Amino acid sequence: MNTDDLELFTRIADCGSITASAEQLGLTPATASAALKRLEKQLDTQLFIRSTRQLRLTPEGEHFLTFCRQALAALEE
Repeated sequence: MNTDDLELFTRIADCGSITASAEQLGLTPATASAALKRLEKQLDTQLFIRSTRQLRLTPEGEHFLTFCRQALAALEE
């Protein structure tokens, strides 16, 4: 797990879109999607519920989002 994946995850949660988050970070949507899948595989849990019209956090994703924000803030300090 690397900090780029954590940053991407928090950005996706904030935007509610993999494509918009990828554009903000200068990534392709395919790269962002692959990174999210890699993170979910490492954690062995689904972080988002995906449908054709919606992307929302799972309860595990909400919990992990809190952890990510704290970890990224600590790294900035």
